[in-house]
Amino acid sequence: LQRANKSTRICRLPTKTVCNMIDKPNIMITRHQWETIFPERWGVGQHWKDNYPYTLGFYPEMQFDYYSYENFCAAVQAMSYRGFDNFCSEPKASREDNRRELAAFLAHISFETSEGMHALYHREEEQHEQYQSGSIELYRDVAKTNYKMSDSPVYYPLGHRRAEQLKFNRQSYHGRGPVQLRWAYNYGKFSEVAFGNPNILLNKPDMLLEDGKLGFMSAIWYWTTTPKNVVTPHDYMHDHRTKFGYCGFGHTIAAMNEDFEQNAAEFGPYVRDRVVFFRRCAEVLGVPVGRFTIAHLDTMGICEFHNLSLGGDRFRTESSTCATF
Repeated sequence: LQRANKSTRICRLPTKTVCNMIDKPNIMITRHQWETIFPERWGVGQHWKDNYPYTLGFYPEMQFDYYSYENFCAAVQAMSYRGFDNFCSEPKASREDNRRELAAFLAHISFETSEGMHALYHREEEQHEQYQSGSIELYRDVAKTNYKMSDSPVYYPLGHRRAEQLKFNRQSYHGRGPVQLRWAYNYGKFSEVAFGNPNILLNKPDMLLEDGKLGFMSAIWYWTTTPKNVVTPHDYMHDHRTKFGYCGFGHTIAAMNEDFEQNAAEFGPYVRDRVVFFRRCAEVLGVPVGRFTIAHLDTMGICEFHNLSLGGDRFRTESSTCATF
């Protein structure tokens, strides 16, 4: 990967006490817990070391602790400075609720990047992770045209103040980072938050692969951002739509990937792995998977959404109320 110029790197914010969760006690995850949940993460796990370096397109420069504990802590701090300070730290929520939100967040990024049950194993979508032109000498020297790319041009979404104005059809906006950020409008909107300029990531989307802190920042942004009238995963974990009754982990699945995983049972083929990851994370963090003995973990009976986006993802509004469980 080509390194970003210093002028386009993310601004560096103070990192004091970063590994103590930046003085936000409600987050409460230790390094030991991180290592317990993510032993096979990118560049670190033994399974990864035994297998990934032999895949097409691997270059030694790729091997670093992208999903490190330090990068996650630093991302939480950086997003807090940018106004996202309620991530896993709702001031009116209990310590248990905030920790359960963290378990849900970690479960989703585990699933999005998994290789079987190995969490945070991949940095980007597998079909794009391998170059398409055979063996190469230097991974960082491969041209963008060697990616498997979409045939459709990408624009900002309708209703955005730059709607249909910016078109970057020479880049690939496939899933990258912990949450597998997709679509040009998400890259542009997150770039505005991270850099104050949408063009930075639109022109250099691979920056998300070079900087683990930036990658985690994109995941926190996606988790807590409310486009139009959408209820975010963060909102669902804290019942911010209380008139609809208790909302659990299953609602966050609908918010994250409603197109493919709606009305699916816990042990069905779609949501099963997400639920397995959630149970694992909740156990390590020492919290129950639900509140008041209620744990709606699947997407059965959850309100459906209308998809309003050009790209088919993330811009939705509710068409019916959620069930009260």
